[in-house]
Amino acid sequence: MVRGLMRRLKPEIMFLQESKLKVFDSRVISSAGGSWLSKGVGIEVVGASGDLITLWSEDFFKVEACILNQNCIILVAVFCCPVVRGGDFNTVLDPSERVGRGVNLRSIRSFNRFLHKAGIVDIPLTRSKFTWSNNRSSEAWSRLDHFLFSPIILTWFPNLIQIGLPRCLSDHNPVMIGDSKMKWGPYPFHFFNYWLEEKEMMKDSIKGWKECVVSCSKGFVFFSKAKASKTRLKSWIHSKKLASIQPSDLEHKLALIDIKTETDGWT
Repeated sequence: MVRGLMRRLKPEIMFLQESKLKVFDSRVISSAGGSWLSKGVGIEVVGASGDLITLWSEDFFKVEACILNQNCIILVAVFCCPVVRGGDFNTVLDPSERVGRGVNLRSIRSFNRFLHKAGIVDIPLTRSKFTWSNNRSSEAWSRLDHFLFSPIILTWFPNLIQIGLPRCLSDHNPVMIGDSKMKWGPYPFHFFNYWLEEKEMMKDSIKGWKECVVSCSKGFVFFSKAKASKTRLKSWIHSKKLASIQPSDLEHKLALIDIKTETDGWT
């Protein structure tokens, strides 16, 4: 399954968790990476830890040093490069990233503090909202797997995305990152100032803000209230059918007006 994924996507680096392998050698590299990913290191399973594998293409990534322990693999590149952290963090950054299970706000606050103190950021996940499922009748879904970046990377690669790929044998979804001009999934939310002239819209947004009650850090309270207000606003937009008006539609109408005025002149 992994080899088939490598052939289709041709990544330059691959992180594999919970491999369940008790022995790691060159045969594992050739089996999983094929001819595409020629170098690799692995940590064999010991009890409940280990079983990590990282493969990479030597043409793309030059490794100067490799640090291994039972919990992580750290690759140091020959060239200066900001930090990218990837893995299963066993927690979520936001309550919306978990469905079917109780939300541990203390864990969420701790994870967010870690990102803040480390100076790293998460970026949206496309194609899939979650990366893990319990595969049971009482379904539970979570986004446990993240790639976290030094902010400077986003200035170098403004089109960087995370893509949730379909699950196969694992209860986790593969997650791919890359510099791509592909769509992020849902379009970013655009706000037009003329909406503020609508009294109904303002009432709905304020109501959403007041009705959202959460108990945690001030930053997270603000985030939650802003999100609730945005949800109300989007509902109002769809009720007025404003969302169906696309810039391309207006551009087409303007083009027709231009053509008509070129022949008939302005009225």
